[in-house]
Amino acid sequence: METTLKVLYDSGRTKYKLKLVAGHQALDQWISWVHLIEDETTTDFIRGHELIITTGLGCKGEAWLTRFITDLHGMKASGLIINMGVYIQEIPEGILKLCDR
Repeated sequence: METTLKVLYDSGRTKYKLKLVAGHQALDQWISWVHLIEDETTTDFIRGHELIITTGLGCKGEAWLTRFITDLHGMKASGLIINMGVYIQEIPEGILKLCDR
């Protein structure tokens, strides 16, 4: 099954209270699969075009999140959903700018 970020976002934003904070220009990215990843040691499962979901359980600050996102981009992941809460309470401006690039 393949779909796009836009289709998933539009269909789930109300029900799952999704908020698009970066990457507005990349909603046409297609998604081949979804992975729940909590730390960078399990990113070797990525084959390209996956949507990654994380709670940030392995997050050790902004530098960690920057490396994680950079690695996901290098592996051609299509998108990232960050479940805000216990482990990541806010997304720093530098991270938002990185994601917009």
